[in-house]
Amino acid sequence: MCIDYRALNKLTVRNRYPLPRIDECLEQLSGAKVFTSLDLKSGYHQVRLREEDKPKTAFNTRYGQYQFRVLPFGLTNAPPTFQAMMNRVLGDFLDKFVMVYLDDILIYSKDMQEHKRHVKMVLDKLREHKFFLNRGKCEFGVEELIFVGYRITKDGILPDQAKVKTIQEWPVPTNVQEVRQFLGTTAYYRRFIKNYAHVAAPMTNLTQGSGPKKRSIVWTVECQEAFDKLKQELTNAPLLMSPVIDKPFKVYTDASDYACGAV
Repeated sequence: MCIDYRALNKLTVRNRYPLPRIDECLEQLSGAKVFTSLDLKSGYHQVRLREEDKPKTAFNTRYGQYQFRVLPFGLTNAPPTFQAMMNRVLGDFLDKFVMVYLDDILIYSKDMQEHKRHVKMVLDKLREHKFFLNRGKCEFGVEELIFVGYRITKDGILPDQAKVKTIQEWPVPTNVQEVRQFLGTTAYYRRFIKNYAHVAAPMTNLTQGSGPKKRSIVWTVECQEAFDKLKQELTNAPLLMSPVIDKPFKVYTDASDYACGAV
């Protein structure tokens, strides 16, 4: 159940706790060969609300009025509140052998013996704080798995093929909102597309200016070429390896009228 909390959200003081940057998290996987993914069962609903906050979540049905006793979906502060809590619970393990994105947990290790110890430490900590897992969505001790839209393997990282298939079948956008939706989806995988901003520039230009979200666009030959190129690049995405931190790095930067690269 998801309640429309837009009115409440407008009056809510925003929690600015940051969500993890997935690209930064993935860089921690260098040298990892064994993985476990854990999924918390209805994660938000495992967080109890303070007594004075429960009435704020009230909603009407034909059977009467009800209020949540746990954190509901749809509240503007639900994601940062949940992330902050998970970071506190698993804080001793973060950036060592654990990655947490909301209710998704990844445990990574260099070998199976080390991995068993890591998994036990995490499970013990979750049990201590009375968290429940969705067993059907957990994977234990594997060399390859899907995590937050990426296929993570012992050799490197690739886009989730199910997501790539969705992008391949994406119809040509007909308005600004649809352009933004396509660019938002492909931008999540921009690390796999060389010169992403430059390639996407003709489509990005369509989103400039103000007006209705669904205002019409002029779809040019350049836009179609960019659209097809982004699809093609993701279809043939390279395997990306995590950086080896103790090795020398060479940094190359560039800029054009449409994009720039820097550190």
